[in-house]
Amino acid sequence: MKNCWIITSAIGTKTAPEKTVQRWHQTIHTVDSIIARDSNCKIHILDTGAHPLPDWSESSWPENVTVHNWQNEEGSKKCMNDGLSLSHFLAPHLAKVNPDQKEDWIRDYLFFGYIKSVTESWAILKFLKEQDLSEFDYVFKISGRYFLTPSFNMEDYKNKFTFKKQGITKRGEESISSVQWAFDTKYHEEFTTKFEHVRECLLSGWHDKYKVQDLECNLRHSFANDETTFIKWLGVAGIVNDSQNSKPTVIGQ
Repeated sequence: MKNCWIITSAIGTKTAPEKTVQRWHQTIHTVDSIIARDSNCKIHILDTGAHPLPDWSESSWPENVTVHNWQNEEGSKKCMNDGLSLSHFLAPHLAKVNPDQKEDWIRDYLFFGYIKSVTESWAILKFLKEQDLSEFDYVFKISGRYFLTPSFNMEDYKNKFTFKKQGITKRGEESISSVQWAFDTKYHEEFTTKFEHVRECLLSGWHDKYKVQDLECNLRHSFANDETTFIKWLGVAGIVNDSQNSKPTVIGQ
């Protein structure tokens, strides 16, 4: 069996340029964790960060890893520009109904929330539409800075589409984890069409309904059905910032 792994990532960011090397090390750990559990694989890193990695970093990747530097792609630039425009438009209105929050904080919250989901979904679709995946059995997607743990079980993912339910949002909507998922390549075209619909719903929510939302609450539009196998544990862990003290915290899914 041969699998393709997609790592969505933004290694060099404008908000924390001093952490670029640290995030690069974390991405290397992601790659190592995959190869340790799926040695016969091909890994594609889709990097949409604000700054490309330095040239010296290229020699650090194993031969089965390809890095796609998409910082200057028109699609990536559009996501950035649309996020800036929308966050500047919405922030004053939301500040009026949330007087306890500063308008600058709201604007940044909207911008980073927008570009995270919209840019990631753009990169995934670009890859799925442009790549010939016929040599692979399954395609896996894992978010950057997450890594496979000993609880990862390849057998759990041998389904048509595999996801993990995340719970119910405050709006009462079903949320599906976007941290890691997989699909059988026999259904490559069908999955791509479904994921394109997810992105259309995501964009419509932001631009037409001015609805603050993420990718996870939009996956349900295409995948909350009997075609999808939902597993209880993904077998991954990752580093996130604790919202209460802004310190990095490791969580598992």
